[in-house]
Amino acid sequence: MRNKILIALIIVVGLAVVYFKAVDTKNTIQPPKTYGISDYDSALAKAKKQQKKVFIVFHAEWCHWCHKLEADTLSKPSVQEKLKDYVVLHVDADAHRDLARQYGARGLPSYVVTDADGVSLKKGSGYKTVSGFLEWLGD
Repeated sequence: MRNKILIALIIVVGLAVVYFKAVDTKNTIQPPKTYGISDYDSALAKAKKQQKKVFIVFHAEWCHWCHKLEADTLSKPSVQEKLKDYVVLHVDADAHRDLARQYGARGLPSYVVTDADGVSLKKGSGYKTVSGFLEWLGD
């Protein structure tokens, strides 16, 4: 009798783990896409060559609002079209704390527009909708 109860308990716990793992995966926002580049010096060099500004977005793997900004805003066609005017640089703020500090990225997500020499022209932070982001980006 004890063995049957133990086996039933193991099966129930196993099914619960599988169920909750499946539910959790459906609601997870994926990490930032890899469009743009991820090397600061390469971004500045490319911006100089193409005579463009640099759009830097600071994010972190654990940051819900970073993933939401990527999924709901940065990945949308109207934003992607506007970002063609920039060299886009994705920076993991945890891995590159010095760069995040240099640009004053205290909260995440944070974003900065710089000239081709890396001089900050505009800073922003937090989640924005497509219209809010395009308004902030301006130009």
